[in-house]
Amino acid sequence: MFKSNMDAILYREILSDYLLPFGASNYDLDFKLHQDNDPKHRSLLCTTFLNVNNIVWIKSPPKSPDLNAIELMWNELKQHVRKRMILSEADAEIKIN
Repeated sequence: MFKSNMDAILYREILSDYLLPFGASNYDLDFKLHQDNDPKHRSLLCTTFLNVNNIVWIKSPPKSPDLNAIELMWNELKQHVRKRMILSEADAEIKIN
């Protein structure tokens, strides 16, 4: 669970802390990253990180659920959270785990 709003710095940390280890253990770092045209994805910080780590990324237009699978899941996730009656951050941590 992230304690701050998503920005380019946090996104780069996620790439470094989660994407690289996952890619190394599952794909020998031979994979392509699909991300939309969100400004934090296109930031100099993140694009430099991807280039330095030789990660090829596929760009798609923003808000194009037919091309971006995660867009299809946001509504489902919101409904699921509402049904669980998560009222606080502590509730969320308990119910996620």
